[in-house]
Amino acid sequence: MWNTSTSRATVALAALTVTAACGGDQRSVGVTGPAADHTPTGRAPVVYEQIEFLGNPLVSEVTIAKANHEAYNKTQPYNTATFLPQSAAFITSFGRPLSLAQTLGGVLYPDILIVDTSKDPATAGWLSWALAGGWGGRKLADDVVDVGLSAIFSSLLEKEGAKCAPFDLPLCTDNIAANDREFATTFPYLAAPNTALPARPDPDGPANAAPVINGLRPDPASGPYPVTAKSCGGRFTVCVRFQVTDADGSSDTPAKVVVDWGDGTSWAPNSVPMATPLLAPHDYARPGTYTVRVTATDRRGAAATPVTLTLQVTGAAPDPRRAS
Repeated sequence: MWNTSTSRATVALAALTVTAACGGDQRSVGVTGPAADHTPTGRAPVVYEQIEFLGNPLVSEVTIAKANHEAYNKTQPYNTATFLPQSAAFITSFGRPLSLAQTLGGVLYPDILIVDTSKDPATAGWLSWALAGGWGGRKLADDVVDVGLSAIFSSLLEKEGAKCAPFDLPLCTDNIAANDREFATTFPYLAAPNTALPARPDPDGPANAAPVINGLRPDPASGPYPVTAKSCGGRFTVCVRFQVTDADGSSDTPAKVVVDWGDGTSWAPNSVPMATPLLAPHDYARPGTYTVRVTATDRRGAAATPVTLTLQVTGAAPDPRRAS
């Protein structure tokens, strides 16, 4: 990854500069990042600054401390061996012998991937050019995590201080046998990425289950209707009581509730706990027959069957001289 100071934009180069050494029967390709200054025709010179460098994941992602990643990212590939002592210290800190650290360091530095296309692909080729029998690449199905863990912690290359058998629990495998999707048979061969989270069980009841509105009634429930409302300040105040329950009867999920009072107004609190009795007051401007309609939706969007209640609001006409 590079930064162009002229345009002040970060540019990710998908195509790296490839230098080929052609001679005899050897067909070796060294893959590094470009260090040249690219000058587009008709534009001011563009200077690229290296801001991220990743050759072999075992080097920077495992053996180099996170605090030093920025410095490593700015190091030119041919100078990466300056970090060899740090990688060696990481390996020996787990009781592995210095000889193993030197062996790994000798093949991992400089941190440049080399592929000899005259060789057949060999497992563990990603680990190093040397340990792959001179091929240097790796097959998509190779378990790079297990290979890296086994190289450092197992008896694969050195028995002294080994923590586990190669590619075995508890430390030399991530216990994942294969990619979760099959690789393609044509370019670019990699499996399509996951684009969505897997479906999870609904914690609030059976799939597609909707909440339920229970017990809608006037308060106090003096019934039968009509409801005699008290007049206060020229308005008629009534209350209705109800509760919303989840499919599993729990109270852990808030619901969106709307009470339509039938007079052109409604009450919609932000969040209502499940299985909690609710008391909703309302002032009607005048006596009459009103249909109260309650709806509820849970956080998954499942809607309860609406419930209605017909109110006949009656009461003595207020004395305008006493209205406040």
